[in-house]
Amino acid sequence: MLSPHESLLVNEERGLLAAVMGNLLTAPGILDVYDISKDCRHPKLMSSTPSGVLGHESGFSPDGRTFWSSGSAGFLMTAVDLTNPRLPRILLT
Repeated sequence: MLSPHESLLVNEERGLLAAVMGNLLTAPGILDVYDISKDCRHPKLMSSTPSGVLGHESGFSPDGRTFWSSGSAGFLMTAVDLTNPRLPRILLT
């Protein structure tokens, strides 16, 4: 969450706050996922993983189970499975 660019997003349905720090200088991109379902004023870190490849912008799937991270260069997009937000898993880059 130190440098989220345009990736900072909330999925209200699941109570998740997610952002990816990443660019050509900070590759591979650290995806942070927080639980804000109980109290958005006190987010609880669920995971911090290198799964947002060169992240810059992002989006959630409508069901909040997939986080999409687009790269700031190189035409990259990464789909990250957040079915279990404590264990994000890259589906495809």
